[in-house]
Amino acid sequence: MGAFWFVELGVLILFLQAFKPGLSEESKCLPGFNSEMYIFKVERNHLQSGRSLGKVVFDDCTSRTSFLFHSEDSRFKVDGDGTLKLKRGLTLHNGHKEFYVSTQSKGKKIMVPVRVLHEARHGHNHNHHEMTTQPKPGESLSLPVLNFPKSSGGLKRRKRDWIIPPINFPENDRGPFPKNMVQIRSNNDKEVKIQYSITGAGADLPPVGLFTVDKNSGTLYVTQPLDREKKDKYILLVHAVAVGAGTAEDPMEIIVKVIDMNDNKPEFTQDPFTGTVPGASKPGDEVMQITATDADEEGSDNSDVRYTIISQEPPLPSPNMFVINPVTGGIRVNAPGLNREKFTKYTLEIQAADMEGNGLTSVGKAIITVTDSNDNAPQFVTPSYTVSIPENKVDALVVKMPVTDGDEPHSSAWATTYKIVDGDPQGLFHVCTGPSKLEGIIMTVKPGESLSLPVLNFPKSSGGLKRRKRDWVIPPINFPENDRGPFPKNMVQIRSNNDKEVKIQYSITGAGADLPPVGLFTVDKNSGTLYVTQPLDREKKDKYILLVHAVAVGAGTAEDPMEIIVKVIDMNDNKPEFTQDPFTGTVPGASKPGDEVMRVTAPDADEEGSANSDVRYTIISQEPPLPSTNMFVINPVTGGIRVNAAGLDREKIPKYTLAIQAADMEGNGLTSVGKAIITVTDSNDNAPSIVDGDPQGLFSVSTGPSNLEGIITTAKPLDFEKNNKYTLLVIVQNEVPFAISLPTSTATVVVNVEDVNEAPVFTPVEKIIRKPEDLPVDSDLVLYPATDPDTARSQKVSYKIRNDPAGWLSINKDTGLIKVKSLMDRESTFVQNNKYSVIVLGIDNDEIPATGTGTLIIELEDVNDNAPTIDESVIKVCNKESSPQLLSVTDKDGAGFAAPYTVQLQGLSQSNWTARMNDTKTGIILTLKTMLDSGDYTVVLRVSDNQGLYHDSTVQVSVCDCKGADVQCTDKAVAGFGLSILGILGAVLLLLLLSLLLLMFLRKRGGEKEPQEDDVIYYYDEEGGGEDDQLKGRTHQTSSEQAH
Repeated sequence: MGAFWFVELGVLILFLQAFKPGLSEESKCLPGFNSEMYIFKVERNHLQSGRSLGKVVFDDCTSRTSFLFHSEDSRFKVDGDGTLKLKRGLTLHNGHKEFYVSTQSKGKKIMVPVRVLHEARHGHNHNHHEMTTQPKPGESLSLPVLNFPKSSGGLKRRKRDWIIPPINFPENDRGPFPKNMVQIRSNNDKEVKIQYSITGAGADLPPVGLFTVDKNSGTLYVTQPLDREKKDKYILLVHAVAVGAGTAEDPMEIIVKVIDMNDNKPEFTQDPFTGTVPGASKPGDEVMQITATDADEEGSDNSDVRYTIISQEPPLPSPNMFVINPVTGGIRVNAPGLNREKFTKYTLEIQAADMEGNGLTSVGKAIITVTDSNDNAPQFVTPSYTVSIPENKVDALVVKMPVTDGDEPHSSAWATTYKIVDGDPQGLFHVCTGPSKLEGIIMTVKPGESLSLPVLNFPKSSGGLKRRKRDWVIPPINFPENDRGPFPKNMVQIRSNNDKEVKIQYSITGAGADLPPVGLFTVDKNSGTLYVTQPLDREKKDKYILLVHAVAVGAGTAEDPMEIIVKVIDMNDNKPEFTQDPFTGTVPGASKPGDEVMRVTAPDADEEGSANSDVRYTIISQEPPLPSTNMFVINPVTGGIRVNAAGLDREKIPKYTLAIQAADMEGNGLTSVGKAIITVTDSNDNAPSIVDGDPQGLFSVSTGPSNLEGIITTAKPLDFEKNNKYTLLVIVQNEVPFAISLPTSTATVVVNVEDVNEAPVFTPVEKIIRKPEDLPVDSDLVLYPATDPDTARSQKVSYKIRNDPAGWLSINKDTGLIKVKSLMDRESTFVQNNKYSVIVLGIDNDEIPATGTGTLIIELEDVNDNAPTIDESVIKVCNKESSPQLLSVTDKDGAGFAAPYTVQLQGLSQSNWTARMNDTKTGIILTLKTMLDSGDYTVVLRVSDNQGLYHDSTVQVSVCDCKGADVQCTDKAVAGFGLSILGILGAVLLLLLLSLLLLMFLRKRGGEKEPQEDDVIYYYDEEGGGEDDQLKGRTHQTSSEQAH
C-alpha cells in the first residue's frame, strides 16, 4: 500500500509542475515550405507519365517527414515525401506550366507556386533528368549583403539609415538562371531564425515569379532574362521577419532598373521613303528626310543612329547625285545635272546604323522623283502681323499666316514650309505648315520635363543626431560605360533626415574621388548629389569603391561612412581585333572537302562571356573565285578554315586570298575585316602501287621519307589458315610524266605468313538468354561453346567462369554447359535492368595457352516472390481530431506483381483505426477513429499485392494528448519517476518474489511442457501493447512484426 501511495504522490507533483508559471517557452515555429516558389527545369516539351520532377520540402515544426499534399493540376501528384510526379503525359505548349501545391498544417491550408519550365540543353554531357528543383545560388564571388542592425535590446523595428538606390541589372543576361542579385541578411540571424520574403510587381504580382528570394538565406534571384523594352523598372518590397518573435524590420523598397543593351536594330519609319526634287535644284538643296528609330534607350549610343547612302540607281550622270546628313537623315542634292527628261526617278539604298554608325544596321530605300522646277516663290498675303497672347500660356495659337504660290497646285513646288529666322533667341515659338499647305501657324513651345534622382536618406532620431549602424548595405550602383553626358552627370543624391535641424555636409573618399583617378566622382557638399565627371571605360577599370561621409556642421558627430560600389556596365564599344593580318597558311593540292587548312582568331575586349564579346566569323570574298566561288568554308565559332570544294591545283592557281569578317553580338554586332592568304602546295600523288597479288587489299604501299623508297605494310589482318603465302607485284613512277617513252620498273615481293596460336572464339561474343528467376538449382541454362580458329593444330578447349558476381552459376569445363548453382534473384543488387552478366573463358591447350572471352547475359523474368511492406515503422498522432497519416508501401517485385495494393487491419486494430488505400493504390491512409489514452500502440496491417501475396506489417504509433495535425507529445513518466522510485522498486521486488515462488511451484508439478507442433500461436495487437490476445490459429506463416 505504501508503494501505491508514493506513485500517487508523484503523479500529483507532475500535474502541479505542468501548470507552474515562469517556465521558458520555446520559440514558436511557423509551418511552411522551404521556398517561396519551386522551379523544375526539363529538357523537352513533352513529358511522359510517371516522370519524377523533383521534391517540394515542407516543415510543420515537428519531426514528421511525410504529409498529404494536393496539386491543383490533376495531371500532377505529390507523394508523401514531397516528390512531384506526372500522373499522365503532358505537353508544355508555351514552354512552361504553373500551378499550386498545398497541404494542411494546424488547420490551415498552406500553398506554394510551382513552375515546370522547358529549358533546352546544348552540347554538354548531361543526363536527361530534372535540372533543378528550387532556386540555387549562383557562382558570384562578391554578392552584396544587406544587413539589419544588431541591437542590445533585442530585435525591434528600426528606421533605415539609407534608402537603397536602384539596382541596375542588364537586360538579356544569359544566366544561368535563377541568378542571384543581392543577399539580404539580419544581424540577429545568429540569435533567432529570420525568414525573408518579397512583394510587388515581379514577385507576387504579374509578372509573378520573375524575382524570388530564398526565405532562409535571403538571397534575391532573377529567374529569367529581363527586357528593358517591355519594362524598364521593377519596384519590390523586401520583408525580414523573426520567426516566432512577432517583430519585423520595416520593409525595404528595392528598385531594379533594367540597363539597356544594344539588342535592337534601327527600324525605318517607312520603306520606301518617297520624295521629289525639282530638276533645277542646285547642290546643297534639301530634298527629303528619312528617319529610323531605335527601340534601345533614348539618348544612349545604343539608339544613336547614323545614316549613309550605300548605292544610287541609276548612277548617272554621277554616282553621287545626293548626299545624306548622317545625323538628321536629311537628303540634299550633291551634284548638278538633274534632268527630268533623262532620269525621272532615283532609288537610293540607305543604311541606318546605331552606336554612332558603328553598331547594328538596317537598310531601307528612298525613291526620289525629279519634278519641274519651282518657278514661283510663295508670298505672304499680309506681310506684317501684330497679335497678343496671355503670359504663362504654353502650346497656344499665336497667328495663322496665309500665303499664295503660282506653281502647280499640290506639287512640292507649291507646298510651303516655314522657319522663324529672327526675333526668337530663346526658342519660345514654333512655326509649322497648316493643313491647307498654304499657311504658316505659329504656336508657343511646351516646356521640357525634369528628371528625378534617387535619394539616400539618413534616419531622423528623437534623441538628436548620433552614430547608427546601417540597416542595409548598399548594392553596387551599375553605371554604363561611354555615357555621353552632359558632364558632370548626377548619379544619386545623399541626404540626412536631420538636414532641417542642423547643417549637413557631405564628402567622398576613395579611388576616383581623392585617390587616382582623382576627381572622376564628386559630391555637392551641401545637397549631397553624387556626380560622375567624365565617361567611364570598363576596359580600363570595371569597378570603383567609394566611402560617403555625412557630417553635422558644428555638432562633432557623423554617420558611419557608407560604402558605395560603382560597377561599370559593359557596352559593345569594341570591335573584334584579328590577332594578325594577314593570316597565312598552306593547303596540299590533293586535299579533299572537309580537310582542315588553318584557323583565324579575333578576340574582343568587351566583357568576357557576354554577347558583346561573342564573335562569329564569315568569309565575305575569295580571290580568285576559281574554280568555285566557295573553295573554302569557315567555322563561325572557332574560325577554323576547311576545304569546301574539290579542284585545288597548284599549277593553275597557286594562292587564294580570303576576306574574313569577324562580328561580335553572335555575328550581329560590330565588325572587323581581315585577310587569310592560303598557298596551294604540290601533293605527292604518284606513290608506288601494287598492281597484282593482292585482290583483297590486305597490303598498302607508300613512299618513304627519302622519296626514293617504297614501304609495304599490312592494311588488314592476315589469316594463316586461309592463305599462308602472297606474291605481290609493285610498280614505281615519278611525280611527273616521263619526257620520253621509258619502261616502268617493277618488283616482286613474296610474303610468307607465320602461324601463331589464336584464342578460341565464342559465337556470339555476347549471348543473351531469357530465364525465370526461380529456376531450380542444377537446371541447365545454356550450352555456350567456343571454337578454335587454329584448324591446323589439334587443340582442345576447356571452359571456366571468370566473373560471376553473385556466384549463381557453374560451367562444365569440357562442354561449356552452364547450370544453376544457387537460386537466382531478379531483385538482387547484382542485377541491373533485369539483366545478370557473366564472363566465360575458353582456353586452348597450346604450350602457351590462348584465352578467348565470351559474355553471357541472362534476362531474368520476374516472379512474385516478394510481399509488399510498409516503409514507416513508427509514427505519432493526436488522440483528438487526429489527422490521417500517409504510409508508403514498397514491393521489390516488378510492376506485374506490385500495385495496386490492398490493406486490411488485423486483430483489435480494427476497433480503433481505419485503413484504406490512396487514390493511386500505392499508399495507405491510416486514421485513428476513436479517442485513445495517450501512450504507445501497435497497429498490424496486412498489405497484399495484385496477386494476393501479403505481409503483416507492424506500425508503432505514439498517441499523444493533442488535437489535429499539431502533434505534441510529452513524457509523462519523467516527472513522477523521481518521487515514486521507492514505490516502483518495491513493486518490482514483490513481482520478482511472486514469480520465483510460482516457478518453484510449477517445477514441483513435473517440469516445463515443450510446445507441440499443433500449439496455437498468440499475437498481441494494439491497445497498449498486448492487453487483449487474439488467436491467429494454426498457420505456416509467421511475421516478425507481430508484437509479443
